[in-house]
Order: sequence, then C-alpha cells, then structure tokens
Amino acid sequence: MDYFIEGTLNINNTVIEKAAIKRLEVFQKIGRPARLVLLEYSPQWALTVNQDQQDSVVGLFDHIQKAEGFTGQKLTLNGLDARLGYYDRTPLSKARTVDYTDGDRLVARVHVIPGGAVDTVTYVGAAEQTLETDRYDARGFLSRRQFWYGGRRTHEEYLSPAGTLQMEVSFNDDGKEIGLIRLIEPDQHFFSMRALIEAYVQQELGEASALVCDRRNYDWLLASWPAQQRFQRLYNSAPTAAVPEAVPLARKSMPTLPAAVVIDEYRGEAQRVVDGWRQVLVSEGERGDGRNR
Repeated sequence: MDYFIEGTLNINNTVIEKAAIKRLEVFQKIGRPARLVLLEYSPQWALTVNQDQQDSVVGLFDHIQKAEGFTGQKLTLNGLDARLGYYDRTPLSKARTVDYTDGDRLVARVHVIPGGAVDTVTYVGAAEQTLETDRYDARGFLSRRQFWYGGRRTHEEYLSPAGTLQMEVSFNDDGKEIGLIRLIEPDQHFFSMRALIEAYVQQELGEASALVCDRRNYDWLLASWPAQQRFQRLYNSAPTAAVPEAVPLARKSMPTLPAAVVIDEYRGEAQRVVDGWRQVLVSEGERGDGRNR
C-alpha cells in the first residue's frame, strides 16, 4: 500500500491538499493502491473528497472515534434547536455566525459553514466567558467537546458518531501544551501527539510500499515510517530538513537540487503527471527488490 502523509483536509484546502486528493486518482490509474492519511483532527474532510474516493482516505481521529466509513446528514440550525432548546436566534454581521439568546443573555454563539452545516457551538457564562466549545463533524455528529476555565482550555473529549467517549486530552496550565492523551478503547495513555501518531502508524498501517510527504512538519514521520520508497514534495526551495532516503519532488527543475524529480501536480498536464509518477515509481523500485512493483 502507498500512503500520502497529510495533516488535515477542510473547506479551506490549499493547492497542496487538493493535489494530494488528485494524486489518489493518479495512483489508481497506474495500478498502485494508495491511501491519503490524515494525522490531525479533520471534522470537515468528507466535504472535500468525492464520494467515490472517500474509502481511500484514512484518519487517525476517524480511527480513534470509530467514525471510519460513517455517513450521516449535516446538522443544520433547525436540528440544533432541538438540542439547545428554542432560544432566540440573532444573526451577526459576521458571515455565518448566529447568537442564541435568552432575553438579553447570550447562551451560545454558533458558526455555520457554507452549505448550512453547524460547525462550532460556543457556550458562554457570566461576562460571556467561554465555558465549552462543541465541534460538529460535517457528517452530522457531535465530534469534540472543549472545556474552558478562566479563559484557559483545560481538556477535550472526542466522541464517536454514537456519542460514546473515545479519547480524552488534558492540557497543562497554559492551556496549550498537551499533558496527557487517554484512549478509552483500548485503554492507552500518551504524552504527545507524536507518540500517538507513531502508535497508529505501527499498529494500523504498517510498512508502506511508497510514502509521499507534502508538509515539512511531518518529515520526521517520513524518515521513521518503514517504507520501500520515500518521496519528499518540495516547493520553491530545497528542504530545510532533508530526509536522506527520500526522493525530492519538485514542480520544476531546481539548480540548487539537481537530483530533484520534476512532477508538476498543480499545473502540469494530467497525462504527464500520470507518466511522471509511473516512471519514478518503477525506476526507483528497480533499485530495490521490486516488491513494490
């Protein structure tokens, strides 16, 4: 299996994420089974991938939250009313934001994404201080609850589509650094996201035929994930933290890095992109034992 290492997909995908999604189709054309791997919390990913490609997207958080393969209907404001209670709604001048009020008291502030799906619900207390922020998955279920005290995030709960608790994350006194990650099933503890990602890759994904890494913040994983081939996507300059075993990929020739393979996944002609990947995968595979052919 080939894997594309990504952080998240959302409605504001950059050309980098859009190219990774298109790469799934490219690899399919050349007979390479591939998966796009999401390592960050991605409650909007299903909005950005065609239905016929969604089985090719796997995610750390979908796995933990038992949401793999889940399909549902978006939650609208009308649906939220039944959960919150029928408070007064006041649309704000800020796009797609609605206040729920009880007389002159603000109860919650709701953000809706294009298409009408509820994205976040922020509950407030005295002086409109944030108490809890609920995040809804675009597939319609309450996915994450964040709890706040004195303006500081204290902990988070990640839920399954059925509403059962699957993971708890507590934060240090600054409300930013993770103190402890606790998985409910199976009962496991981690002290960093990096450790959680490493366990997920080792236990659920295993060795890769080919790895493609688009973002430099995951170069550490590109270097450590067992793979027969590694590819490091570059942009306008040579990598600041090169992975020696990785083949550098560029949109155009780079005099500062003559070894870079040129495959323009953003503006290149579609067939040339297919041919480029076919060539580099085959030629690199021939240097090894050929098991990834």
